[in-house]
Amino acid sequence: MNKKVLGASLRRGVLTGTVAGFAAGWLAFVGHGKQLDALQTDATNEVDQKRADLLLPPVPAMPQLPGVPAAQTYRLRYGPSDPLPRVVPPAGGAAPTAAPAGAPPVVSGSVPAARTAAPAPTFAPLPPLPPAPVIPAATTSTSAARR
Repeated sequence: MNKKVLGASLRRGVLTGTVAGFAAGWLAFVGHGKQLDALQTDATNEVDQKRADLLLPPVPAMPQLPGVPAAQTYRLRYGPSDPLPRVVPPAGGAAPTAAPAGAPPVVSGSVPAARTAAPAPTFAPLPPLPPAPVIPAATTSTSAARR
């Protein structure tokens, strides 16, 4: 037999076998898939029947909890958008006057009649500084040349 004829017949055989195997595999997969669908349908029906026969206790209701208390909030009286308060000492011991509406509040304070000199705080003296480090002087002499 000629080499060329042998090679051609082998190629045709391999190609034919490959196509035949591919087709047979897919046909088997499709046929087997139909059987799997039937089995899956049967299993689903059995589960549904068992679930219908199964008696479960009722689910208890959620417990009633008391209401959550609201967080206490306070209005900021002075912020970047509000004017700063004015501090005004009373003149001659007069009672503080109320600020007009829309104006910054007036904060008054009492001024003592005579201020007494409070003793100034004193501190112990610091210890003396350590001596300055001695820096060696630079030498300009060179060493003798070696022979």
